[in-house]
Amino acid sequence: MFRCVIGALPRRTLNSFGFGRITVGKRDTIPSITASCRYYSSGGKGWNFSSSNRFGRMADNTSSASLPGGEQVAVIAQAGTSTVDISTTSTSNVNNQTSLKSTNPLVWIDCEMTGLNPPQDKLLQIACYITDSQLTLLEPTGFEVVISRPQSLLSQMDDWCTTTHTSTGLIPRVLSSTTTVTEASNQLLSYIQKYVPEKKTAIMCGNSIHFDKLFLSIEMPEVVEWLNYRVGDVSSIKEFARRWCDEEVLEGLPVKKYTHEAREDILESIEEARYYRRVLFRGGDFKV
Repeated sequence: MFRCVIGALPRRTLNSFGFGRITVGKRDTIPSITASCRYYSSGGKGWNFSSSNRFGRMADNTSSASLPGGEQVAVIAQAGTSTVDISTTSTSNVNNQTSLKSTNPLVWIDCEMTGLNPPQDKLLQIACYITDSQLTLLEPTGFEVVISRPQSLLSQMDDWCTTTHTSTGLIPRVLSSTTTVTEASNQLLSYIQKYVPEKKTAIMCGNSIHFDKLFLSIEMPEVVEWLNYRVGDVSSIKEFARRWCDEEVLEGLPVKKYTHEAREDILESIEEARYYRRVLFRGGDFKV
């Protein structure tokens, strides 16, 4: 939170949120952000950031403007006072340099569950690998945990889940496990934080990853909250490829075993993503 006095409009610099340089005053500049303000001051007068990005007052006493970067800053003038509070929801680029490319790591996760209907269905197994932005594993071992669950829960699984998890040997591993959901969540988060020390920078990736994220958000919200709200769904790329690519592109896809064993499944997801990167995105070096 950053506060300045409206009347004097002093020039201030804010670096603690990673904006690079933010000043408040007559000649203010805010590099590449989306900003919004609500007029609560007793005089009802608005203010603006920089001569090139002025806020126009609207009928509902709100004002907003979109700038190139896409990050957000909220500005509020408190009622009956002459102060402005500036709070941020995310960081902006530094020194007004805008880049659309990202080099942030990717967190690859696959989960095995008792079914696909949370909250009654529960997590059984989680595997996680982390790659750099170019799909190179940051470490080869990865993370895996099997969560302890009672037989009473496993008995409620449908025939498909029972058959599948029996064939992979997961059911006896679940019954013999002593790891609680809380312990598993802490272990997974610690593993991720080792390679993703900055919150909200990495995205969760996998095949149909929205299912995995849904279960994790219910039983391991701390893990989901550490990652960016966006996801990287390899299955979505495949669906676009099926509609837009030539047949030979689809025929060249890596063959999947579909074992429904978390570690093998997520490694296959990474390999599939590597194929798309190489074939559809020209090895990650696509130029218009």
